[in-house]
Amino acid sequence: MELKYLLKEKNNYITINNVLKEEFNLSTRLQNKLIKNNCIFLNDNICDTRSKINLRR
Repeated sequence: MELKYLLKEKNNYITINNVLKEEFNLSTRLQNKLIKNNCIFLNDNICDTRSKINLRR
């Protein structure tokens, strides 16, 4: 399964964890499993979900 989310300027998400929790309603257990197995990507790169989200302009 592939979930995609396009970040908009008006969103107030600080980290990728916030997006996973709020937009996809992922449980903490599932979120940890995805992180552990390197299954979370940002712009086609494996990412640290605790890092801040930067909008590209």
